[in-house]
Amino acid sequence: METKKSYSIHKSVAGLQYTEMLAEEGILVKTKIESESLISELNKLVEEKQPLPEDIFYVEYSDGKRLFFQISNAAEDMTTDEIQLYIALQQAKNIRSIKGWVTFFGALSVIGLALCFFSLFIH
Repeated sequence: METKKSYSIHKSVAGLQYTEMLAEEGILVKTKIESESLISELNKLVEEKQPLPEDIFYVEYSDGKRLFFQISNAAEDMTTDEIQLYIALQQAKNIRSIKGWVTFFGALSVIGLALCFFSLFIH
């Protein structure tokens, strides 16, 4: 299995994960760069340890292959506050879903325990 390292406009792992999460949520759009001429220019920048353009990051695999991606804003009509509110609402929705599943399995456990308890008295 190949291992990969990712590099982006963020130098920290947390910054890269932040960028990936925003792309997963649809706030950012991650587009794979296909142009051979642009890829060769970007490879040259990487090899010379020059900074990449702000909207470009890459993934480097253990075999040396690099995939370059361009990041663009998918929510241009949203302000920073609206994006933060959107993320908070998504988190609240996820918490409600988790709470529902915990309640379901808790009730299922109580029913199972009650049936076990009653089966002791039947025999």
